[in-house]
Amino acid sequence: MKKIAIINRSFWPESQVIGKTLLDLSQSLASDNQTFVITQGKDDIKKEIKDSNVSFFQCRLLSTSSSGLIFRIMDAVYFFFWVFISLLKIKPNVIYVSTNPPIIVPFLCALYCRVFKSKLIYHVQDIHPEIVNIVRPINKYIFKLLRGIDNYALKQASIIITISDAMKNTLSKRCIIDSNKIVLLENPGFDIKDKDKDKDKDKDKDKDIVYCGNLGRLQQIPLLIDAIIKYKKLGGKCKFTFIGAGVYSSEIDSLAKLEPDVDYLGKLNSDKASTIVIRHKWALLPIDGKVDKLAFPSKTSSYILSQCNIMVICEEQSAISSWIKNKKLGISSNPNVDDIVTSFFELEKIKSKKFDENVLRNFRITNHIDKLKGIILG
Repeated sequence: MKKIAIINRSFWPESQVIGKTLLDLSQSLASDNQTFVITQGKDDIKKEIKDSNVSFFQCRLLSTSSSGLIFRIMDAVYFFFWVFISLLKIKPNVIYVSTNPPIIVPFLCALYCRVFKSKLIYHVQDIHPEIVNIVRPINKYIFKLLRGIDNYALKQASIIITISDAMKNTLSKRCIIDSNKIVLLENPGFDIKDKDKDKDKDKDKDKDIVYCGNLGRLQQIPLLIDAIIKYKKLGGKCKFTFIGAGVYSSEIDSLAKLEPDVDYLGKLNSDKASTIVIRHKWALLPIDGKVDKLAFPSKTSSYILSQCNIMVICEEQSAISSWIKNKKLGISSNPNVDDIVTSFFELEKIKSKKFDENVLRNFRITNHIDKLKGIILG
C-alpha cells in the first residue's frame, strides 16, 4: 500500500473543475492506498465530504485571483510552510504536485523526494516564472534564480505532466531532461449534466457567443471590449454572455450596462455555468500570444464538452490557433480590433457544428482521472 500526497492549492468545492477532478482522483486512489490531500480553501472540506477514506490537510485561503501580486506571493509562502509541515507528518512515498502555486511548493516537494527517496509527479499546468514575467517583469537575477529552482524540480521529477506539445518543447529546451518522461494530458472540462445533454439534442442552441473563465491580465479583455463596441456600432447582430471574475470584472460589467446585447453574469459554479454555456453556438478564447508556449487555456475543454465552436483570438501562427484549426474546432482571429470585428461578422454566417465522441472523450473528467491514476500508480 502506497502513501500518496496530492498537493494543489485549489480544491473542491471552490475549484469546480480541477478541484472536483482531484477530489474524485483522491477518492479513487484511497480504495487501495493511504491518500492525503494538502490544500487551501475558505470552506471546510471535511464538513463537505462525508465518509471519505481521504485525509485532508487544509489551511485557510487568504487570496483570490483578483488579489494583488504581492499578496498572492505572501499567500503562496504561507502555503509553502503548510505543505512542509504536512509532508513531515504524512511521510508520503508518492507526491503529486502541480503549479498551483508555482515554483516554491514543487521545489519543496523535490527536496523532500530527494531526501526521503520518494517519487515525484510534477504537473506543469503553467510554466513559471516566464508567465509571471510577461504580466509583471521580474528582476533578471531573481528570474534566473526562480527558473533554476523550477529546473531542479523538473530534474527531480520521475514524471512531468504538461498540456501541449508547445509546452513540452519549452520545458525540454529550458531544462536538460529526458523528453520521454514528459507526458501530455489535456485539461478536463466541467461535467455536462444529462438533462443539459438532452436539452441540447432536443433543440438548436438559442444563444450566440459566450465567454466563461478568468477575466484576467492574459485574456486580452480590453482588446475584446473595444472590438465588441465597434462591432455593435457597425450593426453586429450577435449577443454576448460573459461568465467569470478577475481583474477586468468591472470593465465587463460596465460594457454590459452600456450594451443591451451584452450580459455579465459574474462568477458561477460549474453546474450553473454549464447550463448557460451549452446553449451558445460559439465560445470566445482570447489569449495573449506571449504565453502561447507557456500555458493552455483551461476553459477550452469545457467549451468543447458543451459543444461550443471556438473563436480563438491569438496570432495566426500560434500553437493554440493551429490546434483549434487542425482539430476543426472553430476559427481564429488575429489580436487586433478590425480582425476580431470581421470574425464576429463571419460568425453570423457560419453554422456551428457538433463534435463527435472521439473528440469529446479526451476532455471528460473520468478520462482525465483514469490517466492520472495510471501515472501515479505506474
